[in-house]
Amino acid sequence: MGALNDWWQKICTESGLNLNSKELKKIDYYLLEIARNAFENIGSGEIKVIFEPKKATIIITDHGHGFENPNEDIQLGHGLHQVKKYADEFIIESNGAKFTKIPKRKKLVKTEDTDIMQGSKITFIKNFE
Repeated sequence: MGALNDWWQKICTESGLNLNSKELKKIDYYLLEIARNAFENIGSGEIKVIFEPKKATIIITDHGHGFENPNEDIQLGHGLHQVKKYADEFIIESNGAKFTKIPKRKKLVKTEDTDIMQGSKITFIKNFE
């Protein structure tokens, strides 16, 4: 994951962001957790990061087996569960379904259908303070 760390530092620096900020360090940690699932378990994927003045959006896609039921696949206390908890917005698209984090609900809610039929797409959004 060293290459991912180098890439993260480069895009933060190019975007004029302070790598030492508490918020960016947290986002970096959760980005690594999502990427670890895609790259270690699946072997390949794509990461897209969008910085806006008050938020960061991270989208990770892979072509693995996907999630049959994200609420069962994401185990309490493990990586993706922690990412979901930290995120202001969290969406998993897989096997034709879109599951979204809804405030004050413990489980992701199936909100609509999606065209992601193979693999998965995870969207993680964190607002800056």
